[in-house]
Amino acid sequence: MQASNRRRLAAAYRISFGLLALAAIVIQFLTGQAHPPFSAVNFFSYFTTLSNLLSAIVFLWAGISARRTMGVELMRGAVTLYLSVVFIVYALLLSDIPLGILRPWINTVLHQVVPAAALFDWLCAPPEHRLELRRTAIWLAFPCLFLAYSLVRGARIDWYPYPFFDPSKVGGYTGVAGYCVAVTMVLVLFGALLTWLGNYLRQRRMPMAS
Repeated sequence: MQASNRRRLAAAYRISFGLLALAAIVIQFLTGQAHPPFSAVNFFSYFTTLSNLLSAIVFLWAGISARRTMGVELMRGAVTLYLSVVFIVYALLLSDIPLGILRPWINTVLHQVVPAAALFDWLCAPPEHRLELRRTAIWLAFPCLFLAYSLVRGARIDWYPYPFFDPSKVGGYTGVAGYCVAVTMVLVLFGALLTWLGNYLRQRRMPMAS
């Protein structure tokens, strides 16, 4: 396949999944508004929602723009990491929780389809710039801020986006700390793996492109 055709196919792929993620979020938001009481702040306080919204922006930007700057590659890696953790945490800890007003197809799209699409995109179109751990470590900033926000806000209003953040459901703050450490370890290890895979696949593609 010619390089121009590959670029067009990749652009179509990213735009399609960017629009899918965006549509799922918008439709679920409108569904929530039709079932009061509904809190828009709570809706956007889920890591799943924020990660998919960020992925929609990055997918659309990468699909429309032909520029593959270091900044774009770092953002692609960030959303791939966040969505991979969404997939893992949902599969291990959240898959048995009742959906409530969350539509089943939207649940599947946000927790499985879009995460798989992001990982597939990273593996099939590895970054064009070499990544360094000192740069990809910035990927951890958003999850850390989200964690702090969730715990502080949850303690104030007694509402948590996920049960493992709620001290009353996991044996107090010791249980919360245990889950937070475990999720952080997954983020660190998977972030390092994505960095290594990106560089490895980039190096393998360089001889083929030359």
